[in-house]
Amino acid sequence: MTWVDNPELLFQFAGLSWTFPLKRQDLVDYFEYSDRQSYMAIGEDGHPVGFGEIINDSNPSPRLGRLLIGPGTNRGKGLGVQLIKLLVAECEQVYNPDTVYLFVLENNMAALRCYFKSGFKVSRDGHIKIGGQPFSPTALLMSLTLKP
Repeated sequence: MTWVDNPELLFQFAGLSWTFPLKRQDLVDYFEYSDRQSYMAIGEDGHPVGFGEIINDSNPSPRLGRLLIGPGTNRGKGLGVQLIKLLVAECEQVYNPDTVYLFVLENNMAALRCYFKSGFKVSRDGHIKIGGQPFSPTALLMSLTLKP
């Protein structure tokens, strides 16, 4: 995954799941989890432009995760909103949920803008510290209500 070219971006994308530099075997091992469906967005030129997951870990509502647009030259062009729209449509078709969730680091302003544009709202519940230390970054739980 050459899109992830620094430790900060890897942490925003994957939390504590992987270490930098990301290795192919890390991805192979990760994709063996059965509660995740991974999707690669392909651009008009046939090259990958985005990645995202739908995670259904026995909750009534699925969660989006590991959302990334790459390479960096593709960011800020609305591709994230398009990817999220497709992932939410897949959630609706497969799980028929009332709500779809995701977590985002509170200081990841680009991702927050994308999620707000996609209709997600910050939930009052669900703020978590990544790493469990007082200085650890906070992840915000966001939700998109599909059925009132």
